[in-house]
Amino acid sequence: MDYSTIQQDEVEALEAIFDAPATTSDDGVVTLALPSVGTFAFARSPTYPIDKMCPRISISRLHDKYATLARMPEVIAAMEAAGAAAVAHGQVCLFEMVDAGVASLRAQRDAAKDNKPPPPALSRRSSSNSSKPPAPDKPKKKAPAATSPKAEKKSMRTATDVIHRIMWDDSITQTEVIVGYLDRFIGTVERNFAAFNWADISTLSQNETAIPQHRIQYFRWRDEIIWDKRVRLDRVFGSSGHEVIAFSPSTAAPAPPSALTAERPANAT
Repeated sequence: MDYSTIQQDEVEALEAIFDAPATTSDDGVVTLALPSVGTFAFARSPTYPIDKMCPRISISRLHDKYATLARMPEVIAAMEAAGAAAVAHGQVCLFEMVDAGVASLRAQRDAAKDNKPPPPALSRRSSSNSSKPPAPDKPKKKAPAATSPKAEKKSMRTATDVIHRIMWDDSITQTEVIVGYLDRFIGTVERNFAAFNWADISTLSQNETAIPQHRIQYFRWRDEIIWDKRVRLDRVFGSSGHEVIAFSPSTAAPAPPSALTAERPANAT
């Protein structure tokens, strides 16, 4: 089994999900730098995730808003618990670990804010004890002209948004849409959109085919990529700045059932 392909696909997905750079060292350590949070490092085994071993975690840097109050053992424990739950089934787990770490840090920060005492009241100096004459009134400064805020990178619409669009838009034939997603055993694979049950995954039985939406890498319509989180491409809504594609309903006969359930590795995305 090609473990390196699974591991590399996970790193690419991690970068796309958190919109942050990730690097992989020669010994398999993945380092993810989240500018507003901190830097996480994960030491993976050569046969991760099939060996069901949770990566070892280290946090080398924290943003100033977390550094003075973070209880690191609690953060790492939360990340290890989230990773262990995912890797126990042989599936990749870095997303779950990072998500749990960020949530733990934010919870600690919010708790610190709630427990912070109010600032002490400032005592006023009595005018009778002051020997200095009152200071003359200073001319009021004019408020500076409003400046436009720095342009921020626009958030890209999510896989959930694309799924909803495909389901309600009559101009999109669902059997013409292919989903590329990260499989926990063989890396990125493709499957027909109509082969999945897109209801809330927590309500489905084990006999129904579903996929966690954060594992979706891209959508393909009529052999053309219309949404790809790995390269920040959105031609469904145009939220990435790319041209919106003009959908049109299919005039062809419906695909046979076997074509809807076929699953194949993604060769070219």
